[in-house]
Amino acid sequence: MPASDRLFELIQSMTASERKYFKILTGYQEGEKKYLKLFLAIEEQPEYDEEALRSVLIGERMLNQLHVTKNYLYHQILESLRSRRTFVSPLSEI
Repeated sequence: MPASDRLFELIQSMTASERKYFKILTGYQEGEKKYLKLFLAIEEQPEYDEEALRSVLIGERMLNQLHVTKNYLYHQILESLRSRRTFVSPLSEI
C-alpha cells in the first residue's frame, strides 16, 4: 500500500475528537505549518486523489517535496495520538 494511501486512511480513521486534538496541538507550535494545510486538504477528500490534492495546494512550496511533508504529517499524527492517549484517563472515557 502506498504511503499516501496509508496517510489518507489514518486521517479518515481518526475520530472527531482526535482530529480536534491534533489541530489544537499543532496550533501551539511556532512558524508556518505546511503539514496542517496538507492535513486539512486530505481531511476534506472523500477518497484519496493526488491530482485534486495538488490542485488545492497550488502555489505552496511543499509541492516540490510533497512526499517529505506527507511523511512528516504521518509521524506528527501518530505522535499526537500517542500523547492524547496518555492524557485520557479511563474515567474520562466513561
